[in-house]
Amino acid sequence: MLATNERTARWAAKPIDLGRGRMILHPLVIGPRQIPMEIDLVDAKANPEFATLAVMIHGKKAGSKRLGRVAYEAVLDVLDRSSKRGTLLLELIAASLHAKTLREIEEEMELDTDICFTKIGRHKFAEGRTRGREEGLLAGREEGLLAGREEGLLAGREEGLLAGRRLAIGLVLESRGLSLTAAQRRRIERCTSDRQLEAWLQRAALVDRASELFKTQAKKTPAESGRRSSVVS
Repeated sequence: MLATNERTARWAAKPIDLGRGRMILHPLVIGPRQIPMEIDLVDAKANPEFATLAVMIHGKKAGSKRLGRVAYEAVLDVLDRSSKRGTLLLELIAASLHAKTLREIEEEMELDTDICFTKIGRHKFAEGRTRGREEGLLAGREEGLLAGREEGLLAGREEGLLAGRRLAIGLVLESRGLSLTAAQRRRIERCTSDRQLEAWLQRAALVDRASELFKTQAKKTPAESGRRSSVVS
């Protein structure tokens, strides 16, 4: 058995009683302690698979850059990079190193390991790219939905405010015994300016006839405003 961490290796190596102490099985377990972290280039070239295995075990540890480079050099020197065996080993090495360490090795050796994919590796890469695109689209939809919902709420509030002002204008006029013609009602309903509707609402409490609601009035002097206010009150 091969274990990639020491805790699992110790657990897997425990003796197994197969029959009341009459037969004890001692599992053969290879863990990190049995795989060296330092391998020279000559040994790595003699056994590139073992060098790759060492990277798989120790590649994520601090100081693994030299091991990764030695393994790369051994595989590239001994095996055909385009062969299935060489491609698989290169892919295993790349997958077992931290991204930063891998980039440094690629720059130093002027490698392009992105093209070293097996059929399974290409499938996983394409699968990951597709999943990322789908997650991006989903996030975009959710963001768009939230933005649309906020815009809808804002538009609904604004329309509700306008509708309330239109209704208030009619109620004020009716309470004063004034009635709107159909054309005047349509004019009020078509108005989408909150400022204009507010002005009409204020004027509805002062006009003597409904038609005066839409007339442009000259500015009143303070005295005139005071007299009109006293009459209305």
